[in-house]
Amino acid sequence: RQVLDFRYLLESSAMSNYWEILKKKETIKELYQIIEEGEEKRRGAGPLERWEDTARFHLGLSTYYNNPYLTQQLTKAMRFLGIEYSRSVWHTVNPINEYFGEKCHRNIVKQIEKDNKEAALETLRNDMENFRQLCISKHQ
Repeated sequence: RQVLDFRYLLESSAMSNYWEILKKKETIKELYQIIEEGEEKRRGAGPLERWEDTARFHLGLSTYYNNPYLTQQLTKAMRFLGIEYSRSVWHTVNPINEYFGEKCHRNIVKQIEKDNKEAALETLRNDMENFRQLCISKHQ
């Protein structure tokens, strides 16, 4: 829970602080490209591969902030959470399609494209809440 909370604080404050960079048309195009590549790879992929696609999107966002330390800390958090994700998914009846996919990521980028910071932050929060529901809530 603490790592997920840390991740949300890190990502949401970075998104808010670097909003102007994210709104650039080239940035939006590149973020959509990350999503498209992830969608192509997801068919038939296992839990770890699917998590890597999720991580690639969030780490992709972080690269626009030009803060290597932030990206390094987010990478560590994503690795840690990826282990929990894989373990949780492994012991359930394939809830991946329900909770994960590019739907939230695509919505985040759509909100950036619309210059709707609050909605983008809310969608980011929802994306992480999906993780909490799938993984963390099962262990409480």
